[in-house]
Amino acid sequence: YTWSPWCPASAPSLGLECCPMLWGTKQISTFQQQKYKGGKCIMGMNEVNVDSQGKISVSEGISLWNKYIRVMKKQGYTLISPSVTSGNDGIAWLKQFYAQCGGGNHCDVDFTAMHYYGTSVNDFISWAEKFHALGNGKVWVTEIACQNFGGKGGQCNKAQVYAFMDGVTSWMKKQSWIGSYFFFGLFEDMYNVNPLNRMVNGDGTPNDLGKHYINS
Repeated sequence: YTWSPWCPASAPSLGLECCPMLWGTKQISTFQQQKYKGGKCIMGMNEVNVDSQGKISVSEGISLWNKYIRVMKKQGYTLISPSVTSGNDGIAWLKQFYAQCGGGNHCDVDFTAMHYYGTSVNDFISWAEKFHALGNGKVWVTEIACQNFGGKGGQCNKAQVYAFMDGVTSWMKKQSWIGSYFFFGLFEDMYNVNPLNRMVNGDGTPNDLGKHYINS
């Protein structure tokens, strides 16, 4: 996915399924134009509990979900919930979303989106279990990296990035309720995330970490 309704035209020929995303309110018109051009999955709004991302109230989120995403369920799309950051306020947002959206069947969400940035495999597992308790219990881990946003303890070094990836990947593969996972990231510019998590070279080909991820 691309954090937008847009999907690369080359994705199907490469054997890749792309999920359009309704990132937030500013992408509604583009989403309506592009949503049918991806795969058979649609992703809800991005990090709805954060001002710098797609922050909206629970009631606004439910309105967007029901009007633009939930209606696609009858057309056979797999629906991924709005995402939140790895903080307690995010969990609270999702609990309210599931409690208030109405209509039963867990708002027709097929998988709850989970983001995790941290340095501990055990902490990741604990966080994932909390998401397993939401909705129908099924999860897509749509952002994950060995990244310390807490300001204490420093960032992961190269060996720790590999160890974190191996640890969480090994655990996720054993959980039937985790449908997919997406490590961050496949970018030359890693934004505010530890660049040692980068999985591509400047020309877009997999670097050593990317090859390790593909083969893990």
